[in-house]
Amino acid sequence: MNLIPFHLAAVTAFIGMSVPALAQNVMTIFGHEIYVSDQNDGDHLMIDGTSVLNDGQVIIWEIGVAGNAPFVMGWTGSGGSMCASVPFIVSFATDTPSVDVLPIECGRLPHDVGDGEILFESPSIPGNLGLAYLWTPEAGFTSATASLVDPGSGWDAMRQREINAPNGFLSFPDTRDQLRELAGDALPEVIRLISGPPDATYRGSRLITSNCVSGNCPFGGTLIIADIPNRKLYLAWATQDTAPGEFRPAISEWPEDLRQVLENWQSQW
Repeated sequence: MNLIPFHLAAVTAFIGMSVPALAQNVMTIFGHEIYVSDQNDGDHLMIDGTSVLNDGQVIIWEIGVAGNAPFVMGWTGSGGSMCASVPFIVSFATDTPSVDVLPIECGRLPHDVGDGEILFESPSIPGNLGLAYLWTPEAGFTSATASLVDPGSGWDAMRQREINAPNGFLSFPDTRDQLRELAGDALPEVIRLISGPPDATYRGSRLITSNCVSGNCPFGGTLIIADIPNRKLYLAWATQDTAPGEFRPAISEWPEDLRQVLENWQSQW
């Protein structure tokens, strides 16, 4: 790798910038004029006066070189809270820039810039396959095999404040197995509902997480509460059609203060 990528704020000092009539910031990057234009049908990524990407929101975030392949990276998406934006890459490896969008429906993957390639990866853990895509200027994004890692304990992760969404419990074998046991036959429904815009609060020795369903907020979601010292999870899930939802274990096993949290969560349905 010839150059480690760097964020946009760090390069504006030596990238030529001007302000045209429409008050858009035009940057000259790798010999091409590039900017984002806010139009009636959303944001347009403009390169040399041509729209190459159109979405509700387009953000340029990172500029760098992978080996001998200059690139610009950013995020593109609807711009709403129902679905997180996905990464895109503009390659300047040839005279004509090319644009590739990470082929996942919603969200981002951590990335690592290498020599002529960029790896986007969520590693596999025991019992849960990861997701990986390799980007090269020649082929764009291609599916790759995610590496396998031992994530350790979810309870240790909570002590380090590393779980901040309901689906975070699925990243660790011990908490994932407890969720499977709680959900039982309803596990497929819980998995369907568990991803989406999340909320998380560490309250004393407990973690309270919830989410609504991507693309259908606020009409479905989950509530997961972790009693960290006792290593016990409390689970609830609901859709608009199943309000006020299902919960495990039985309500008699929920501490009084957690029953109040459950009732507050149920009240939205």
